[in-house]
Amino acid sequence: MVSTSREQLPVTIGRVSPLHPSFTAVPSFALVGTYPPTQCGIATFTAALANGLTEVGVPRVGVVRLGSGDSLSWDPRVIAEIYPGLSRSRVDAARAINTHDVMLLQHEFGIFGGDDGIEVLDLLDDGVVPVVTTLHTVPLHPSENQRRVLEEILQRSDAVVTMTRIARDRLLANYRVLPGKVVTIPHGATVPPLDESANCTDGTATHLLTWGLLGPGKGIEWVIEALAHVADLRGRIRYTVAGQTHPKVRAAQGESYRDMLRRRASELGVSDMVSFGAAPALIMYEWTLRGLGKWGWLAAFVYCAGAALRLALDEAADRLLSQWQV
Repeated sequence: MVSTSREQLPVTIGRVSPLHPSFTAVPSFALVGTYPPTQCGIATFTAALANGLTEVGVPRVGVVRLGSGDSLSWDPRVIAEIYPGLSRSRVDAARAINTHDVMLLQHEFGIFGGDDGIEVLDLLDDGVVPVVTTLHTVPLHPSENQRRVLEEILQRSDAVVTMTRIARDRLLANYRVLPGKVVTIPHGATVPPLDESANCTDGTATHLLTWGLLGPGKGIEWVIEALAHVADLRGRIRYTVAGQTHPKVRAAQGESYRDMLRRRASELGVSDMVSFGAAPALIMYEWTLRGLGKWGWLAAFVYCAGAALRLALDEAADRLLSQWQV
């Protein structure tokens, strides 16, 4: 446990934003969460947040990656890794965090060690800098332990971010937290630049796209059911479900979720309106690169090659980790 107490710190996140012009210098940030090459939504979010902070002029951004032993990160911004059940990794991470001005904690029960991710509380105990926690899940009916863990996090955080108004209302209604701590910042998305002269559609069909790691809770089945209510628009709506099944979901359940979606589409008679498993690079070409001709195909090829290279690096990291563990 680091000896410095949080009460000794002069910064109060809840009153003045760390990016406010009244600050004499832009503070440094330590992000805590899953991070590439881990494949999950929070890892993508953490990476985008790190990139965004850098782009707006934050001079020092560090990442404490929540590792699972299945891959290594070669990103120089990764300053420490925390492994479930390994207290030494947590202590080392806390030391690295405490060299920054603010901790940006990404919270989801399943990414930290212990029952319902309870090990995150030890990390917060060891930290001495202000904490801004982003909640990626706010359970409507939490277990007793989930409630205890989340309320401890809320108490120890200087500011709490929810991504929707509904999540904020749910948090205030069902958990002990000071309303003034909680702000809503919509999740957002990166919008790629488009060539307005490119022919992104065939002019007849509306394209719907779900692109990313698949798993229960994404609501894809509701889109498929909605298509059944507009069957008269057959031929004018196309829905593509792209991306692989989330690695953790596939390890536990195989492809049962994707199979269920296929059955649902078939049972509702909308199979011809829904397609699965299209390569993301081909969708990228169809939607944004077709107007570039052969250069569009080249960009799609580079995308595929990059994905293949990342998979190869992950496999090499797996072998390296297995040798260390022997």
